[in-house]
Amino acid sequence: MLFMKKFLIIGLAAALAVAFSGCKGQAPSQSGASGTQSGAAASSQQGVASSGAASSKPKPIPIKPSAKSKISVKETDYKFVKGQKNLRAEYPQASGSGKDYSKVNALLKSTALQTINSAGTDPSKFAEIKVTSHVAYKDENFLSVTFQENYKSAKGAKAKRSFRTVNYDLKAGKALSVDDMVQKNGALLKALQNAVQSQMSKKKAASFPASVIQAGMRSASVYFKDNGTVGFSLPVSQQLGDHVELSVKLKDTAGFRTGNSAWSYFTK
Repeated sequence: MLFMKKFLIIGLAAALAVAFSGCKGQAPSQSGASGTQSGAAASSQQGVASSGAASSKPKPIPIKPSAKSKISVKETDYKFVKGQKNLRAEYPQASGSGKDYSKVNALLKSTALQTINSAGTDPSKFAEIKVTSHVAYKDENFLSVTFQENYKSAKGAKAKRSFRTVNYDLKAGKALSVDDMVQKNGALLKALQNAVQSQMSKKKAASFPASVIQAGMRSASVYFKDNGTVGFSLPVSQQLGDHVELSVKLKDTAGFRTGNSAWSYFTK
């Protein structure tokens, strides 16, 4: 009996030891599961924090520009070749929705055909005239066009070159003369002298002293360019090329600009 009691005591002790050992073996598994859950929670919290940071700096909403009517320009050709007459010209014609461009188009045509109309179409009288045009600037408010002309009034004669411009305030509906836009003063003379020095070779610039520039200013043509400059065409002697073209940056025009409201299209 004593032996059996001892055996039972030892058996119970062994069973308790095994049970206790099993409980301790489960603890790491529970801890590991908890760690996974904790990691998931941390990941979720980080995602919320990241989302909060993104919402604190929203992307700017693009603003759609206001709709504007568009102006388009198409070249038109004039040609009369008969007998001793060889007359050719090109000139732009404007079009666009919601606006009437008939006045400016008539002006562009008459400017291009000025010399051709005076030469007439009598085939027995010699004349060779070629006129090319260039749209120097155009937008909804303003149109600036140049015309270069080569004219021979007799066979074997040296061609004469002339230069004309049209500046048209589309918003106001009227053409602008040189005097509407420019004061022919000392500031303009200085700006043109600076242009001679910066835009010509030293050798060529020597042929354009202040006296030549000042004389050319009296009958100068003005046009606006889409590169932020104002163009000037000054008539000069035939030996110097009939006319010379110079450019002045818009930022350098303050001293000779007039008070015409059209300047607001180009300067702030």
